[in-house]
Amino acid sequence: MRTSLCIVPENNGPVTLLGINRISETPGVRIHRAANGGWATGQFLQRDPTFDEQLRLLGTDLVMVALGVNDSGLPREQFVRNLNLLADRLEAAVPDAEIVLVAPYDYGLPQAPVVAGAIEEVAAARGLGLINLYETAGSHQFFADHGYLSDGLHFSPTGGEYVGDLLFEAFRTNGASLTTASPAPEPGSCGLLAGGAALLLLPRRRRALPARYFAVEP
Repeated sequence: MRTSLCIVPENNGPVTLLGINRISETPGVRIHRAANGGWATGQFLQRDPTFDEQLRLLGTDLVMVALGVNDSGLPREQFVRNLNLLADRLEAAVPDAEIVLVAPYDYGLPQAPVVAGAIEEVAAARGLGLINLYETAGSHQFFADHGYLSDGLHFSPTGGEYVGDLLFEAFRTNGASLTTASPAPEPGSCGLLAGGAALLLLPRRRRALPARYFAVEP
């Protein structure tokens, strides 16, 4: 059953939601999402201490960091520095949680492979998990041809479902789904060509799909 959320400001002016905690009584994975349109690593680094306090209160098992598209204008070194600072902050707030970095899909700009490579570098250097969508999810043309983009950049509903299924299967199988070689996936399929450092690796603790995870996204 679909539900909707309506927020009415008390006064005039812009409103920014710093996160939404949607809870259901249905058993399964609980997701806490911190996402703001247009945000990059710099904006998350500027969050006040309530960001860290919320992380501790949520007691999440896994933190997924899916950033990079909005950092495309930064020099690679600055992006790597910001990503490391964000990882430092997350590890300090929730030291027992796993952290998985998600490199953006091929969004059709020359910076896309640079961003993906920088994320791969940080994940390897710190021993963090990695899902490299640039290597595994298909080319920008593939996304366009399958109607996965609403405006040439952002996901359409079917595109969101495709990537969501891809991520879920990666979590569920601890990355095994990303190593299955197959032809270009059809809509709704999660069979992917393996490439580069595309595996989800959780080196500190091997576990089944976690009960809770926290997503940091633009």
